[in-house]
Amino acid sequence: VEVSKTEKVNYKTISEGFNYNTECEYKEGVLVKTKCNVSEEETKSYEGYMSFENANFSYNFPEKAKSKVVLHIDTFNKIIDEAKGREATV
Repeated sequence: VEVSKTEKVNYKTISEGFNYNTECEYKEGVLVKTKCNVSEEETKSYEGYMSFENANFSYNFPEKAKSKVVLHIDTFNKIIDEAKGREATV
């Protein structure tokens, strides 16, 4: 007997020279968790990590990324909006 259904979906977004590798977890068709690693597209160097779970955001960026934090957060918000738009289709 299936009690609940959880599905993980991986997305890759490229924006303004950065790769956003995102894993979204859906439970019963509703987005419950999102994890995103950011890297520079050319050099593949680590740029940061962002997550969203239980209506809470968490961000972790190295000091070298401080001039790009707003860009990364804005992109992550767009990714989350798109992922929420896929709810119930997953």
